[in-house]
Amino acid sequence: MHLELIRSGGFAGISRRVSLPGDALASEEVVQLERGLQALASEGGAGPGRSGPGGADRYQYDLTVETDGQTRHLSAGEAELPADLRHLLDDLLARGA
Repeated sequence: MHLELIRSGGFAGISRRVSLPGDALASEEVVQLERGLQALASEGGAGPGRSGPGGADRYQYDLTVETDGQTRHLSAGEAELPADLRHLLDDLLARGA
């Protein structure tokens, strides 16, 4: 597994990017990430080019997950993400700092 995450927007409009190997995540984080991605997919949630309404000072998350030769991409505004998934993505960004 490999993750590439970009968070853009926000008050200052600064983008942050992190690239992490899957082994940088604890097993419970991998499970949480998978559940969040599956929940968004099953609800017809965000995907490439399907981000929801933006807003002033809101973040945009772009996540690419490569697993066993398959690539999944999530593009979503912060309001579209479940709180636990948004917190996990923010934690991952902090690790890359």
